[in-house]
Amino acid sequence: MNLTKFIFAKCKGCAKIVLVLFFVGFLALIYQISDQTRDRGTQSYYSSFDKSYSNGYTPNSRNPLASKPIVRKKMGTKLSDVLPNESTVEGWDYNTSRDTSLYIQPENITTVLLPEKFCSSPHTLLIIICSSPGNFAIRNVIRDTWASTSNNSNFSIQHYFLLGQVSNITVQEQIEQEFLERNDVIQEYFVDSYNNLTIKSLMMLKLVKSHCLDTVKYVMKTDDDVYVNIALLTQYLRVNGTKNLLVGYLMRGATPVRDRKSKWNAPYYLYKGHKYPPYLSGTGYVMSIDIVPKLYEASFHTSIFYLEDVYITGMLSQTIKLKPRDHMGFTYRKRDFSPCTYLTAITTHRLNETEIKDLHSLIHKTDFRKCKKKPTPKSLFTGKGIRAKKCNSFFNFC
Repeated sequence: MNLTKFIFAKCKGCAKIVLVLFFVGFLALIYQISDQTRDRGTQSYYSSFDKSYSNGYTPNSRNPLASKPIVRKKMGTKLSDVLPNESTVEGWDYNTSRDTSLYIQPENITTVLLPEKFCSSPHTLLIIICSSPGNFAIRNVIRDTWASTSNNSNFSIQHYFLLGQVSNITVQEQIEQEFLERNDVIQEYFVDSYNNLTIKSLMMLKLVKSHCLDTVKYVMKTDDDVYVNIALLTQYLRVNGTKNLLVGYLMRGATPVRDRKSKWNAPYYLYKGHKYPPYLSGTGYVMSIDIVPKLYEASFHTSIFYLEDVYITGMLSQTIKLKPRDHMGFTYRKRDFSPCTYLTAITTHRLNETEIKDLHSLIHKTDFRKCKKKPTPKSLFTGKGIRAKKCNSFFNFC
């Protein structure tokens, strides 16, 4: 009789004790595995940054404090919120934390590339152009077209291109060279992808809050496939500029798309509501500087939703009880190239490099006084169609 049989022969209750201990140990193992799985989204998110670049630094080497995220509280998805056989969004499955502080790291410096001149002097308007890292050509076109007319009539404007991180070393080196030559590129510490556009805009809010509250009056967020009619935008802000301003193309009554094939798929575990709050199209919107810290702070109490415009201008503005304003000068659509259209159009969307050049040339060679239909304050000032009290000096009509 071996030792094990001898023990069980002497202690009849030992078998039950061993089984209980085995069961408890098994439960502890399952808990540990599930806890590791719960954080795998955040871990994999940062793991792509561990690679050293050829110039001798990693994106985090300039910021040793950023090596450990500051966790305020965990925001994820309860299993009860997940429907059977429900699709998931890449990068945002139901185990991925949606706690803003994990990605934005509010107590840390997360900027990889930042021009020294950024918000170092007073400007009326700061334009942040969210750009894909590899879009070098379209950034050059924007610099040569609508962004080149950004300091007219004593209305000072600065523009910057906001990028995330890339894993391609060659592209990173080109970005660093562009940064040195152009001095208008900002690179932040996050993976640049469509499903991370919310993180991109939150990084924008963090940057502005940290550097620009005392030097800027208004902030515009736009994309690199958008043409911005600077003259018309400045006219609007001169007349209608105020505090508590969040203005753009207002989307009302939009419902979540529950289609796994859709670019805008919103599974129930990410958004349980039947309607989105009113929000502005992310292709272009403007906010007064006092709104920036309010939206930024609200994000730490609101789980991240990957559709940027819904989250920033809808969910967060709802949290701070701010109603976004509609203005027909903004759009998420591609407008036609009829010259007189741009009497009232502040933005137009879905343009490539050639179209941006052509539109810029069209606008600057058009005599808008010959347009039969003159714009009213619906397009120039209030966006509500009320007759103007002042003449529009830029377009020379009353």
